[in-house]
Amino acid sequence: MLNFEPAESELFLNPEVFALKRRTVAKLYAAFEALRLRLKDTGEQLQISFPNAVSAISSKISQGENYEGCPWVMLDYLRYFQGQDMFAFRVMGWFGHYFSAHMVLGGQYAATYLTTLNKRPFAQEIWFSTHTDPWKHEVEEPYCKRLDTLSEEEIVAHVTQYDFIKLSIKMVTADLGEVEDEVVRFFGEGFIGRKEE
Repeated sequence: MLNFEPAESELFLNPEVFALKRRTVAKLYAAFEALRLRLKDTGEQLQISFPNAVSAISSKISQGENYEGCPWVMLDYLRYFQGQDMFAFRVMGWFGHYFSAHMVLGGQYAATYLTTLNKRPFAQEIWFSTHTDPWKHEVEEPYCKRLDTLSEEEIVAHVTQYDFIKLSIKMVTADLGEVEDEVVRFFGEGFIGRKEE
C-alpha cells in the first residue's frame, strides 16, 4: 500500500505551512498592486506613449500553482494579445526560484522595437529570449542569453524567424522593495523614447 514518507506526512498535517503560503501570496498581491501604480506613474513622468489598443486594456494580477512544478504570482501591467501582435510587460514571482520581469513584443510591435533595440543603453543585466515560445519564463540558459553577448545579426535572425522579442531581468531576492526598484528601472529603460500613435 502506498503511504506518505515522513516529510510528506509532516507537510500534510501542518496547517501553518498553508497559512504561511496564503500570507506570502497576499503580500505579493499587495506588492504587485503598489508596483502597478509606480509603473503607471513612471510611464506618465517619462511621457511614454503606448499604442491605444494596448493602453485600453487594464492590468491584471493572477496566480497559479504549477509553473514547472512551483506556484507563482504574476502582474501583467501591459497585456495586449491579438493574433501575432503582442505587447506585454509582465512581472513574475516564482516560488522557489526568483522574481523576473519580461517585455514581450510580437508581430508589428517586434518589428518597430527591433530598429532601436541595439541602440539602447541598459544599466541592468538584460536577457534576450532565444526560445521558440515567448511564454517560457525561465531567465537562464538555454532559454535565453545575455543581450550584450548577442550580435545584431543574431537578434534580427531570431526575431525574423519567431516574430517576437522578449527581454527579461532576473532578481534572486526576497526584498520586495529591491524588486520594485529594479522592475521600474527596467520598464523605464526599455520603453523610454518610444513614441507610438
